[in-house]
Amino acid sequence: MSHPTTGGRQPDRVLLAGPNSRLRELRLLFGAAVDFLRGFRTLHFVGPCVTVFGSARFREEHPYYTLAWRSAAA
Repeated sequence: MSHPTTGGRQPDRVLLAGPNSRLRELRLLFGAAVDFLRGFRTLHFVGPCVTVFGSARFREEHPYYTLAWRSAAA
Protein backbone atom coordinates (compact mmCIF):
# COMPACT_ATOMS: atom_id res chain seq x y z
CA MET A 1 0.00 0.00 0.00
CA SER A 2 1.33 3.42 -0.93
CA HIS A 3 1.61 6.15 1.69
CA PRO A 4 -0.17 9.28 0.35
CA THR A 5 2.54 11.79 1.32
CA THR A 6 5.64 9.76 0.45
CA GLY A 7 4.76 8.08 -2.81
CA GLY A 8 5.06 4.56 -1.39
CA ARG A 9 8.30 5.13 0.49
CA GLN A 10 8.44 4.77 4.26
CA PRO A 11 7.79 8.20 5.81
CA ASP A 12 10.77 7.97 8.18
CA ARG A 13 13.08 7.22 5.24
CA VAL A 14 11.79 10.27 3.36
CA LEU A 15 12.19 12.44 6.45
CA LEU A 16 15.76 11.26 7.10
CA ALA A 17 16.85 11.25 3.44
CA GLY A 18 17.89 14.89 3.57
CA PRO A 19 16.48 18.31 2.84
CA ASN A 20 12.95 18.30 1.48
CA SER A 21 10.97 21.12 -0.01
CA ARG A 22 8.83 23.13 2.38
CA LEU A 23 5.73 21.67 0.78
CA ARG A 24 7.05 18.12 1.30
CA GLU A 25 7.85 18.91 4.95
CA LEU A 26 4.35 20.30 5.43
CA ARG A 27 2.83 17.16 3.90
CA LEU A 28 4.93 14.94 6.19
CA LEU A 29 3.87 16.98 9.22
CA PHE A 30 0.22 16.89 8.19
CA GLY A 31 0.41 13.12 7.60
CA ALA A 32 1.86 12.55 11.08
CA ALA A 33 -0.83 14.73 12.66
CA VAL A 34 -3.58 12.84 10.84
CA ASP A 35 -2.12 9.51 12.02
CA PHE A 36 -2.13 10.70 15.64
CA LEU A 37 -5.66 12.06 15.37
CA ARG A 38 -6.93 8.77 13.94
CA GLY A 39 -5.29 6.84 16.75
CA PHE A 40 -6.58 9.10 19.50
CA ARG A 41 -10.05 9.15 17.97
CA THR A 42 -10.09 5.36 17.91
CA LEU A 43 -8.98 5.20 21.54
CA HIS A 44 -11.69 7.71 22.48
CA PHE A 45 -14.33 5.07 21.80
CA VAL A 46 -12.45 2.33 23.67
CA GLY A 47 -12.81 4.07 27.03
CA PRO A 48 -10.19 4.43 29.75
CA CYS A 49 -6.98 2.84 28.56
CA VAL A 50 -3.21 3.18 28.50
CA THR A 51 -1.22 3.63 25.32
CA VAL A 52 2.37 2.40 25.10
CA PHE A 53 4.47 4.01 22.40
CA GLY A 54 7.51 2.05 21.37
CA SER A 55 10.47 2.04 19.08
CA ALA A 56 11.83 -0.34 16.48
CA ARG A 57 15.40 0.27 17.61
CA PHE A 58 15.70 -2.86 19.73
CA ARG A 59 15.41 -6.43 18.49
CA GLU A 60 13.01 -8.87 20.14
CA GLU A 61 15.90 -10.55 21.95
CA HIS A 62 16.98 -7.35 23.72
CA PRO A 63 16.13 -7.12 27.46
CA TYR A 64 14.55 -3.66 26.98
CA TYR A 65 12.20 -5.08 24.35
CA THR A 66 11.11 -7.86 26.68
CA LEU A 67 10.65 -5.43 29.57
CA ALA A 68 8.53 -3.08 27.46
CA TRP A 69 6.43 -5.96 26.14
CA ARG A 70 5.78 -7.30 29.63
CA SER A 71 4.96 -3.85 30.98
CA ALA A 72 2.47 -3.24 28.18
CA ALA A 73 0.83 -6.64 28.70
CA ALA A 74 0.25 -6.09 32.43
